[in-house]
Amino acid sequence: MKYAWEAGESRTTLRPFGAITTRRPTAATIPVAWPRRAGPPCDTIGSMGDRYITASELKSFDFCRRAWFLERQGTESTLVSERARGQADHESHGNVVQQANLGRCAATLLFVLGLAGIAAAALVWWFAR
Repeated sequence: MKYAWEAGESRTTLRPFGAITTRRPTAATIPVAWPRRAGPPCDTIGSMGDRYITASELKSFDFCRRAWFLERQGTESTLVSERARGQADHESHGNVVQQANLGRCAATLLFVLGLAGIAAAALVWWFAR
């Protein structure tokens, strides 16, 4: 592969405040062409372009790449009981959150009904004078 500076040309760069400098790159700035692999990387399974990547999959990969890879290979985890307990805890927390949301909706409805009652009482008082 022939780069522009190997053919005797120079590279033009922009500096802060609009100053333009022209220089030839040093050996440290010349990119290296790495040999390409024959197939896909060892930690992927076929083409991943036809499926979505979920947030839990990203979390699993971030936590432990090896565990993510083994999970993709179909290896069963030894932490089945811990996962079941975590699933139960999440379901329990979800129920608590749902009850809190229902309570918040009920409180909002009662507040609006109270304001409507106050407004109705004020109107009755105004017209009764």
